[in-house]
Amino acid sequence: MNPRALIVEPDSILAERIQQKLCCQNIQAEVATTSYNGLEAARRWRPDVIILDADLFDFDSERKCTPFHGDPRTSNIPLIVLTDLYNGQTMVESFPIDADFYRLSDNELLEEVLVEMLHFMHVI
Repeated sequence: MNPRALIVEPDSILAERIQQKLCCQNIQAEVATTSYNGLEAARRWRPDVIILDADLFDFDSERKCTPFHGDPRTSNIPLIVLTDLYNGQTMVESFPIDADFYRLSDNELLEEVLVEMLHFMHVI
């Protein structure tokens, strides 16, 4: 069975670009445009990894977790958070959760970097 990635991204053009790149790598990819729809899709579809836009980042400041990590049905799914913040360290300090972060300063390389991250994480 091919690996599965859930892309939670409100920008449909960016989501489609990521989806196409992942499909070229034999990764099944599903898109959700809101964090709520993403959480529902993750519960239903059980992806191997979740790629989440930081702009949709809802988290519990007490427990320092996203809704994905707070739900026992999705808590073990690796999470990649996409951000356009200038400093990746700022993102890590602001959202101290178990996630890999990528700064979207160069959109031309985004899909390639995601594929490399998935290889590194042993998803593909």
